[in-house]
Amino acid sequence: MIIFGTKSTHLTTQNISGQCKNCGTSNSLQLSAFQKYVHVFWIPTFPAGREYVTQCSHCRNELVNGGEIRFASKTAYDEIKYHLKTPLWIYTGVALIAVLVMYSIIEEYKKDENNKVFIQSPTKGDVYKVKTEEGQYSLLKVSRVNGDTIIVFQNNYVATQARSLTELIAQGDSTYSTESYPILKDDIVKMFEKKDIIDVVRE
Repeated sequence: MIIFGTKSTHLTTQNISGQCKNCGTSNSLQLSAFQKYVHVFWIPTFPAGREYVTQCSHCRNELVNGGEIRFASKTAYDEIKYHLKTPLWIYTGVALIAVLVMYSIIEEYKKDENNKVFIQSPTKGDVYKVKTEEGQYSLLKVSRVNGDTIIVFQNNYVATQARSLTELIAQGDSTYSTESYPILKDDIVKMFEKKDIIDVVRE
């Protein structure tokens, strides 16, 4: 379950010139700015607008978001709004997502480079995650390598999703056929290039 919501943080409180429209006191107005933000699992993720509250220090009358502020006060109000910046920590969630995405891209690149090496130099025990013509997924396990030929065992089971293959690998050799068959190294390379082999697991 994803826990998310909105919160706000105080940015600033400043005195502004002008007259309170409620009690008529001059130069008694204070403007407070609050930054709203969306959080996911209580981690600030991105801004969601601001709220401005103007209060008279004399009569305690409040105006929200500049409602009915007189001209002199409105000018100061707009000036403060213009110069306020959103704190960088509000974007913590966005930054974390960006780091995770970059990490995933790097890991995927490293995996692909390793797979290219494994495909070019097969060894006993390598497990190929393969996509079948029917769009399902299964495993081939290398029994031995004879020159340009790879002897493999076909797994007896198929999965509808690639991620299920990890569980199938964990079940061990008992899930493989007892009969092996040969595949040329060149054909294995072609299967990898066509994305029929989606990953190589080397023990």
